[in-house]
Amino acid sequence: MRKSAMIVGCLALVFAATGCGDKSGDEGTWAESARVPAAAEDAAYDGKYFSMTVASGWVSEPQNGGRVIFLPKDGWIPKIGFDFEDMGDGPGTAEEAVKAIIARFDGSPMESTEIGGVEFKTTTYKFAGSTLTTHIAFRKGTKINITIEDDDAEDPDIRAMLGSVAFK
Repeated sequence: MRKSAMIVGCLALVFAATGCGDKSGDEGTWAESARVPAAAEDAAYDGKYFSMTVASGWVSEPQNGGRVIFLPKDGWIPKIGFDFEDMGDGPGTAEEAVKAIIARFDGSPMESTEIGGVEFKTTTYKFAGSTLTTHIAFRKGTKINITIEDDDAEDPDIRAMLGSVAFK
C-alpha cells in the first residue's frame, strides 16, 4: 500500500514538473509498431480528451482532475496513466517538463515519440523500485502526460492501446 501511495505521489510530481530542455533525441511512433492483442474482446474508451481501444483483460479507472488509469483486471498497480491539465496558453514546454524529470530522477536521454499523431517528449527513470516511462506534450492549451509503470516495450497490449489513441 505504501509503494502504491509513493508511485501515485511520484506521478503527481511528474505531471507538475517543468524545467529547461533541448529538442534532441531519437524519434519513434507507437502506432507504427502496435500489434493487436490476441484477446478478442477489446473495449472502447471514449473520454473528454481522447479515445482508445482498451485491451481485453484491462480496465479503466477515471480519477479526479481528468486523470485516467488503465490497469490489468487482475492487478492493482497502475500500468498506464493519462493526465490532462487545462492550462489555456500557460507557460512551459514538453521539453522543459521532461528535462526537469531527467534532472530530478536521473532519467534517460530525452526522445521524441509519436502517440495519436501528437509528438511527445519522453524519458524513462526509476522511482520507488518501479521503472516509469513518461511522455509529455502540449496540445490545444492542454498539457498531456502519459506515464507507463514498469514499461515493457514489447508488451503487445500496451503497444496496441497506445497505438489506438486518438486525441480530440
